[in-house]
Amino acid sequence: MSEEIISFNSEKCIEDLRCPICLQIFNDPIMELPNQHIFCKNCLIKSIKEDIMATCPICKENISSLIKPRLVISLLNHIKMKCSSSYNEEKCDWKGNAIDYYLHLKDCNILKKQNKELLKNACYKIREILSKEITPHLKEAHLTIFNDYVKDWDWLETDDRDWKWWWWCNNPWWNNQPCPPCNELWHKYLEEVQIYENRRIDILKNM
Repeated sequence: MSEEIISFNSEKCIEDLRCPICLQIFNDPIMELPNQHIFCKNCLIKSIKEDIMATCPICKENISSLIKPRLVISLLNHIKMKCSSSYNEEKCDWKGNAIDYYLHLKDCNILKKQNKELLKNACYKIREILSKEITPHLKEAHLTIFNDYVKDWDWLETDDRDWKWWWWCNNPWWNNQPCPPCNELWHKYLEEVQIYENRRIDILKNM
């Protein structure tokens, strides 16, 4: 019996291999049972941690177990894709199997340049928002705290801790001398800053 060769649209197949949580190509895919919905392993773990009942993000049924989706992994090993990273007029010329895509991204020089620029812009926006009232207040009312912990926000481009981490630092000011203006300013600008803060942390964790 001769084998029948079936052609398929690899681009359409790649679209079907995207995680329903992050919408990116599966990275270390995992399948939940009983309903066999597939996710990136880290995406599902994060979702489960935020879910007291550990239910599937799609069907909302209790997850009984997790297994490796062998067919999906096999497809990722055979389907070709290319890197879409670009910076100014430079474009990455990497092409390879989808399963190797995330390994490539760790070493993609074009992506590194792109992320560096995006990080710089996000940090600039954060500093711009903080400079309205938060930074002036800290310099005026808590200069020692500012110099010891905040350090003019220089760490934003290298440290993936949340921009508010210093609020919980173990220091006498927070433990013994609560500052109502600080709390007021924190809540006043939290939503505005967090848009760029989420972007900043995502970039740093992927660099």
